[in-house]
Amino acid sequence: MAELSQNDLMYRPGLMKGQRILITGGGTGLGKVMAEACLILGADVYICGRRGGVVEATAKELNDAHPTAEGAGKCVGVACDIRVPEAIADMIETVWADGGALTGLVNNAAGNFISRTEDLSVKGFEAKPGPCDDGARNLVAYIGVLRGATLALRWGPEAGQTLVRRTDNAGHTPLAPADAVGGDVRQASMVSSQPSAPLGGTWVWELRSIDAEGDERTEREEWHLAENPDGVSGYYDRTVARVRGDGTSFACNGQPRYETTTRYNVTGQRFGDKLTLTETDYKAPRSPCDNALRRLDTYQGHVADADSLILSWGPGNQLLRRVKK
Repeated sequence: MAELSQNDLMYRPGLMKGQRILITGGGTGLGKVMAEACLILGADVYICGRRGGVVEATAKELNDAHPTAEGAGKCVGVACDIRVPEAIADMIETVWADGGALTGLVNNAAGNFISRTEDLSVKGFEAKPGPCDDGARNLVAYIGVLRGATLALRWGPEAGQTLVRRTDNAGHTPLAPADAVGGDVRQASMVSSQPSAPLGGTWVWELRSIDAEGDERTEREEWHLAENPDGVSGYYDRTVARVRGDGTSFACNGQPRYETTTRYNVTGQRFGDKLTLTETDYKAPRSPCDNALRRLDTYQGHVADADSLILSWGPGNQLLRRVKK
């Protein structure tokens, strides 16, 4: 049950009106109490947790106890396991579509496990059951593209990996042993060889998916690359469109669809069929559904053949196809 009232708080009523706060682990305990206090002070509060039923029940309880007619904000529960990067991305999209950017974040939930720093990965893949980790993992389905000795696997809009067959007679240069380059797989993949296909030209990547809310998400990137004596340079345009699956409108623009486009400039170097590309800057128009804030990444690339370019960045992977004139 709700535990607080305005009289329990030392702050003036309406202090947080217009604020949009995300509280992880906000369905129970301290997270719930902080959510209730922010709500009473007028903020719109988003609470997330692994158990969707719990955070939704908490949101309803707090909204019923503190109606907006009395100056409170609104509380929204969103199911999200913060140990899963794709779930975090989906949650942020949900929050953004419900009114725009956040103004505050309370990292109340913990996703901890015992591990040496050198063994850490995005998902804590190698963590074993212990006092601070129940050993639970998410099972996923993979979509794969096989091209010669290269296998590209994806398990989400922004997650994937590239596998290269270890063989001497498959027509591809095998990966060097990891210990030959200090144990770093990314460095091992950059062992130099003679290029077998040109890199310059136009490359396209597209993906269509349905998110957790049933909305259709379409992503398209068009890369324009050129090779010169100093290395590789160019740019790419990334367009993301989202369409409501139920025909309703997004809160940010009052329409059932919105689209964002960003241009990234890139530079890099090529090492045989391998390459590195680094985003140097970007341009993105601001809109009610997009704050135009981006992060810049570095990619490891592999020219699989004359028409296939594979790019990887941390946990992510994508397969680009050459546009033929």
